[in-house]
Amino acid sequence: MRAARAIAWMLLAAATPAMATHDESLLTAALTRAPGQSLEALRVTYAPGESWFEPAAARHLVSANASDSERVTFLVVFVGKAPN
Repeated sequence: MRAARAIAWMLLAAATPAMATHDESLLTAALTRAPGQSLEALRVTYAPGESWFEPAAARHLVSANASDSERVTFLVVFVGKAPN
């Protein structure tokens, strides 16, 4: 999961100014009905006009803040192999 998060942030950094995005970890938890898997939830805030590209096979191809003046906040959820 850390690798997926790192890749996501590298893509974000390539597409947008690094200092414009803020993320806050909300929850990290093991999935009791899926041994070896965990969930991580983040609150991500984009500055006006900022966007993020997700690679092929991701559920959403592009997310963006369409506003030129207001910030937007997304809930981002990663599900994957539990960190060691």
